[in-house]
Amino acid sequence: MWAAKYGSNGEGGVWNTVKLLVLDVDGTILLPDGTVSPRLKRSLEAADRQGVAVALATSRRLWATQGIAAELPVRPMLILCDGAVALSADEQTILFADEMSPSVVSDAVRLADDGDRFIIVDRLVDGRVGVWGQLEADGIIDVFERECGPVIERKDRFELMTAGPALRVTVLGGADGLEVLAHRWRRDDVRLLLYGEGQSGFGLAELHVLSPTANKAAATQALAVHLGISMEEVVAVGDGINDRELLMAVGVGVAMGNAVEEIRRIADQVVGDVAHDGAAEAVERHVLGS
Repeated sequence: MWAAKYGSNGEGGVWNTVKLLVLDVDGTILLPDGTVSPRLKRSLEAADRQGVAVALATSRRLWATQGIAAELPVRPMLILCDGAVALSADEQTILFADEMSPSVVSDAVRLADDGDRFIIVDRLVDGRVGVWGQLEADGIIDVFERECGPVIERKDRFELMTAGPALRVTVLGGADGLEVLAHRWRRDDVRLLLYGEGQSGFGLAELHVLSPTANKAAATQALAVHLGISMEEVVAVGDGINDRELLMAVGVGVAMGNAVEEIRRIADQVVGDVAHDGAAEAVERHVLGS
């Protein structure tokens, strides 16, 4: 399908120039040891020389993405929190934010409140992304701070319920309990993403509650407007359920070989898995034309 959309000049070149490359993080650019491969770094350097902008699009929060971005040979724009917010490459300007209303945040916290669960609220504070977490869940917060830095503000249940507008409410807990919670919570004014225990850095399942219009595609559209380009000039690479809208919205959507079945099915092309430099393969083929 790429040939139909972009075509080739017969000499390895590309008819239509790609202007923006959007890369998922976990399962896409990060190797099993948490590093980025030399091959991908070289391909990103080459893309940068061609004037192609780069963005990372991830479920992660700002501080958990900054170290990954710093390892790259380019300064990427950042799409965070499953697409609820996007930042400029210098991380100083919010280019996109899709917040839930205070009443929805309050309802989410109230419904999720349980002694065996931990709740995190991502919100904008003075133009920056802030993180609030349950005061009672000391053990989880200790892990959170040890792995990600002391960025979380400890709050009690009432403070979480009255946090105001928020980018995302994340509930951590047992997989079975969160599946039941997700079923009970289905309504038109939220978007739910359920991640299994193996997909969470905390060893727990995670239920993410967002605005129904918050996703990586909407955030990428905001970046495209910022750059003065169209979505047809965007190539995106991903592997997870939160990449679905993105891969369908851009000029070329590429699925990693390790992507979930639905993502491989809707993608324009499937490349190698993360352990075999699938992301670099995608950049070389669809951005560099090699």
